[in-house]
Amino acid sequence: MQAKPAVPLWFNLGWLLPAILVPLLAAHLRTLWPIDETRYASVAWEMWSSGDFILPTLNGEPYSHKPPLLFWLMHLGWWLFGVNDVWPRLIPGLAGLSCAVLVRVLGRRLWPDHLAGVIAPWLLATGFGWLLYSTALYFDLLMALCVTAALLALREMANRPSAWPWLGLAMGLAVLAKGPVVLAYVLPPTLLAPWWADPALIRRSWYLGGVKAVALATAIGLAWAIPAAIDGGRVYTDQILWGQTAGRMLESFAHRRPFWWYVPALVLMWLPWSLWGNFGASLLTSLKHLQDRGVRFCLAVFVPGLLILSLVSGKQPHYLLPLFPVLALLVAWGMAERQDYSATKTPNSIGVRGFLVIVGAAMMLAPVIMSDESKGNSWVSQVSMAWGIGPLLLALVWSKIPAKGAWQPLALMASTGVFVVISGYLAIARPAGAVYDLTAFSQELAKQQMQDRPMAFVGKYRAQFQFLGRLPRGLERIGGGDQIAKWAAAHPQGIVVDELDDQQQCEAFKASLCVPYRLHYMAMIPAAQISTQRLHVKDKEE
Repeated sequence: MQAKPAVPLWFNLGWLLPAILVPLLAAHLRTLWPIDETRYASVAWEMWSSGDFILPTLNGEPYSHKPPLLFWLMHLGWWLFGVNDVWPRLIPGLAGLSCAVLVRVLGRRLWPDHLAGVIAPWLLATGFGWLLYSTALYFDLLMALCVTAALLALREMANRPSAWPWLGLAMGLAVLAKGPVVLAYVLPPTLLAPWWADPALIRRSWYLGGVKAVALATAIGLAWAIPAAIDGGRVYTDQILWGQTAGRMLESFAHRRPFWWYVPALVLMWLPWSLWGNFGASLLTSLKHLQDRGVRFCLAVFVPGLLILSLVSGKQPHYLLPLFPVLALLVAWGMAERQDYSATKTPNSIGVRGFLVIVGAAMMLAPVIMSDESKGNSWVSQVSMAWGIGPLLLALVWSKIPAKGAWQPLALMASTGVFVVISGYLAIARPAGAVYDLTAFSQELAKQQMQDRPMAFVGKYRAQFQFLGRLPRGLERIGGGDQIAKWAAAHPQGIVVDELDDQQQCEAFKASLCVPYRLHYMAMIPAAQISTQRLHVKDKEE
């Protein structure tokens, strides 16, 4: 290992700026968007409204798809600050920030007196995937935080077997965050401990501590699951104990993709770092030094975890996020060994400049391409082409700025991803919000509901309006065609909410409110305006 240069204060703390700024900016620029964010917020809202903090519900029915930790964190913020839509959107950012802090600590535990722990937070906090999901109300950054805490406890167990309760606590929180999938990230390095830890320390007590930790995590999970199962009934019990855990692992029922799908997903989520030649070279450097126990530890987490996720047919990009901390540590270790953080041509990488050119060109051309009226109510056509100038200018600037000093090049690379993400948010927030923000529509529904008017939603209702409108009760679900007319006849003072194809349909049904929604329109139709003779809405999937 080469001599360790002095680390300036700005580099020690500089990664905190994007980790804090980007989530705050996103929370300022937009509200909760359907379908996922509004659904999760609605689950938390229904629990809050009912006072039942054990059984999650969606539109009045037990919600078995996710455990309650994220909902409880929303409740905590609402208890402190009052019910609002800003706090839920800050939770992923806070989780991502906290996880980056733990990555720095874990780096120091794995490699004392090494720069990997200093560099890793920069890599982690400024990649596309991490930045974007830190602004979205999902469960995965919270899961990544719990997994990283568990890995830190696992590393501590190698020196102090009595630390197993910390491992059990972190795993238990992970179970409450997203379920037993935590085992895919933590169980392999636990079993492979003789490979990455001092064999003299890995004795029977190690595996006994692992068993105790799993038992504690199981007890934490069951402390919630058993009361929830009693309240939710048999179907809900089957779902949380089997359908949403082993059922997903054996045969996924959503997001089916091929085995290799996560490889290109990793490349895209690690932009722009993945286009920098030194990123790949540093990773290869780590792979060539398997004698290092810290490298082995990270590989014992990443390789089996990626393999397990790849074997499951249901795949989503954010499922990879809990593996990002160890990947950042692997690359950071290789950079420190190669001293690639001080490479003289870091920002001049052809791949990075090419990426900026592609982003700029896409931002300029997309509004033109999507301006075709046949593409429906597209918000992309409303994005100003001027936003594409920024990435193009940045590509030019990077080619002119000389990389000086030991740390400036890495900071410049990090700022590339942050610049593109912030530019993207500023460019799309207003036009996308015009077709994704259902706040005003939801508030109007709440006003009508306060007048005791019956309400029904045509098709599959995902509770898009519950939280945004603070609705006191859910909407009845009905199918298309004759079911709409029958419901309207039975509820002449009621309101039918439907997603229509265009404004002409809104006018035909004399909708009292019709707003752009994604590629279509969300309409509020008085039941009195509906008849079987005038109804031409196609049947929708239940």
